[in-house]
Amino acid sequence: MLMLEKFYWLLAIAIIASLGVTMSWSLAVLGALLMGLGLLLYLLAKGGDVRGLRCWEVIGVFLCLGVLCRGEVYDLWKEDVAIFLIFSGWYLLMRLERRSQFILWGGLGIVLLNAVVFFLQSKGVEVKVPIQWVSERASEGSVYGFFTDYGALGNAMAMLSFFLGAYAMWGKSAGFPRILMGVAALVSAWIASVSGSRSAVFSLLVGGGVLFSLSWLMIGQLGEVVRRRYRFCLSLVGVVSLIIFVVVGMSTFIKRDVRWESGGVATSSNIRESYWGMAMDQWLQSPMLGTGGRSYSYEGLKFWGGGMSQGDASPEFVHNEYIQVLGDYGVVGFIIFCVILCFYWRRGVRECLVSELSPRSWKRVAGVCGLTVMAIHCLGDFPMRLPFNAILAATALAWCLPRKAAVHSRDANVEPVKAGSLQVKVACIGMLAVMSCAYAGREVWAAVPLIKNQQVREDGEWIPEGHEDLLDDYRLANQRSADFRRSQRIGQLFHLSCLSGAEEDRAMAISYYEESLGRNPYNPVPMVNLGSLYSESGDWERSEEYYLMAEPYAGERSKYFGLAMKVARNKVAQAEEAFRKRAYSHAESYLVGAIEVLAASSQSPSKVRLERDCMVSRIKIALVQRRYDDASHIWEDMKREYKPWVISDKDGQVHLSLANSYYDAANGAWREREPELAKGLYEAAVQHFLKDKATRRGSFDRERDEKLEFCLEALKVMEQGGVN
Repeated sequence: MLMLEKFYWLLAIAIIASLGVTMSWSLAVLGALLMGLGLLLYLLAKGGDVRGLRCWEVIGVFLCLGVLCRGEVYDLWKEDVAIFLIFSGWYLLMRLERRSQFILWGGLGIVLLNAVVFFLQSKGVEVKVPIQWVSERASEGSVYGFFTDYGALGNAMAMLSFFLGAYAMWGKSAGFPRILMGVAALVSAWIASVSGSRSAVFSLLVGGGVLFSLSWLMIGQLGEVVRRRYRFCLSLVGVVSLIIFVVVGMSTFIKRDVRWESGGVATSSNIRESYWGMAMDQWLQSPMLGTGGRSYSYEGLKFWGGGMSQGDASPEFVHNEYIQVLGDYGVVGFIIFCVILCFYWRRGVRECLVSELSPRSWKRVAGVCGLTVMAIHCLGDFPMRLPFNAILAATALAWCLPRKAAVHSRDANVEPVKAGSLQVKVACIGMLAVMSCAYAGREVWAAVPLIKNQQVREDGEWIPEGHEDLLDDYRLANQRSADFRRSQRIGQLFHLSCLSGAEEDRAMAISYYEESLGRNPYNPVPMVNLGSLYSESGDWERSEEYYLMAEPYAGERSKYFGLAMKVARNKVAQAEEAFRKRAYSHAESYLVGAIEVLAASSQSPSKVRLERDCMVSRIKIALVQRRYDDASHIWEDMKREYKPWVISDKDGQVHLSLANSYYDAANGAWREREPELAKGLYEAAVQHFLKDKATRRGSFDRERDEKLEFCLEALKVMEQGGVN
């Protein structure tokens, strides 16, 4: 049984360390399932031995789980729950069983593998990493080691560097193992320094300061001669390491600043400050209890300040775990989070300084330094959202707290109480394990079709083109366990089929988009797509309703969605329909509305062209209604508003369109026996015909030339007849 348990954990850690390196619901529940099965396996293998665990630790796990299980959008806050199940499951296992050597050698292997991959990637070699087996968008060509993000890589390597470094300094082994761990710690720290993550560099420096301080004080327990020698070596290594990693770390800052400045957008730190401001405004809505798990994903957009690039226009996370906890879970959640961090950090420091040096001292040092790294990194990123990084944080937390000493007593009055306490702890851990297995197992079963087809990244970068053959797999996954992202993607696939001519799929696309909105009413993507579907079918009012519904949650993505253009085109289509029905006043009202929508949007060539065409249509309506002065005023406004080349655009054919309208109006006036009015209109038509001819020089237009010749002949006849 023990061999089976060891093999299981070797396999589980290998899976999480290779696949749990990116944000993915499918992979998060896979990690939660592995943790649940591991807890059950431990209880079976050890016969329910939970003496090393305190009751308040078990109670704390369920208390935190209760706080997390709250929010308006279940499909979002369930992600926090899955990560917490991984975190708490591993924490309990680390507290129940000594797995220090397992973590050390496993961490050593992970560092060395990532170092090799990182080196090859930095030299331009394409390396197939495990995450690419399950994700088609796994950042091929990026220098992230096994990870898909530089922040995740930097945080993981920084924590592992302190785990390995603490053992190299204070471990019980002698000779080669400690030297190997020390070298691996330096390699891991180097990767963290050059990963591109500024939070990793900061956390390395602060963690290094904590490691130096703790080691300096712990050396005080040694003899005078040894103490002086150790402190001299410690000072020398500390100064050299500080110089090296400051120089290397500064290159990360320089590269990041150059990259952002060359892109012409705000620096990363400024972007985070904007995120933080949005989260603080969100927190003020519900200060005590917050607005619910992962509510920043949609609540924060209500306080959008703008000024960000398109790539940062859809912030899922605050990039500061403290502020995110404050906004999502309020003061209550924030206090719980901070109390946990402070309590464990203080307890770990106390154990390092008060306890006598022992073979377990390195774990206390590693736990305090690892917790410091995670706490600092959380100030500027969200490392706890990744399964593997969450496991490292749980390890640091578990190492800060000493195991509870077993109570041995022959007193008959003590044993029943102790037995009852043990039974409660076993029951609670067993219940947590069963809950994890049952819940995560169902979700993994639902995600199997997606994992097989490399679709574990369920984010906004997914596009339906090229995935038409996955429709049945997505429907199967959604049938097993519904999720707003899956139903959205199914709707997009049906929508794509509808655009290709399969009209019968329109109703299916609408149905799945509405299902997605039912599960997450703040997601603008199905709103925009529903607006497009209703626009394509001519239901302009319903279409505009969905477009306007999406606007508050689109934020800066409104440019990407083209919401202003879509609403304006809807109004133009309504104007065209009203014009055909001779409802000219309604038609002009729609055109004015389209112009107002466009005026409030950002500048773009397509926006200017559509606005110009709306103005031209207003002139045509004024001519039909015989409001000739209004037509002249609108034309003068156009000449003031737009550059000459906008009006003279060959493709726009503004002059030809106006010339034809003036030509028709002149003919009407002539038929109504208003020669003076007809003459003025013919003259306007001639001007526009000639400007069109000059604009489109070299192009032959027989109809235009015939109309121009007719106008000139008519003006000649009127002049001969004495019409002024």
